[in-house]
Amino acid sequence: MDALAARLLVAGVTLVHEPTALQTPGGGYGFRFFDNEGRTVEISAEVAIRRHRRIEVGESVPVRLSHVVINSADPEGTRAFYERHLGFRLSDTLMHPRMGEMMYFLRINSWHHSLAIARGPHPSLHHASFELRGLDEYMRGTGRLLRAGVEKIWGPGRHLAGNNTFSYFLDPHGNTVEYTTELELVDEDTWHPHLYDFSRPEVSDQWGTANSMNEFVARKSFNDLDKGLFVAPPV
Repeated sequence: MDALAARLLVAGVTLVHEPTALQTPGGGYGFRFFDNEGRTVEISAEVAIRRHRRIEVGESVPVRLSHVVINSADPEGTRAFYERHLGFRLSDTLMHPRMGEMMYFLRINSWHHSLAIARGPHPSLHHASFELRGLDEYMRGTGRLLRAGVEKIWGPGRHLAGNNTFSYFLDPHGNTVEYTTELELVDEDTWHPHLYDFSRPEVSDQWGTANSMNEFVARKSFNDLDKGLFVAPPV
């Protein structure tokens, strides 16, 4: 932790605070810094493991945060920042024949991606994705939200990049959230990044079960400009 903070300082990255005992739930030791577009990033270690109840078979409760996708006005620069400073590696890229490269999928371990960077009008959240334990529980969760009247944006379907399922919804604040399962695990020794043309319908949805992706659906995930850029949030 201390070595990483020192390397970031030498590289000119602005720290919000240096490594210290964290006062947030779970405690631990960590620090925060601004990325190239002003998002606040926290690195932590030794955070307490939360005690939780057992999830029963068929219970549609997410078991982990699968990945986060961010919008960036400079996706190439943002990708370079996370690769250089935090060791992320490129898994796949989505492109469009007229618009060029539009999304970079980055991994930090064997999961296909834990962070993706989408080309957008400004820095903001694109979506946060929550993992369920299998297709049955994923579909049960999707149906539970539909029955509750939550607005569905896109899905259910299965992406090509990452091979994961998707159902996208809007939360009460207009943020896009996803239910997913079966995200691909990659072999570091043999994996080669793909360049996928998402104008091909099977790239967005292998199954062909989701509603069509169009500019109106895509705009739902642009979100407003992040008002917290280069502003240190309370610790």
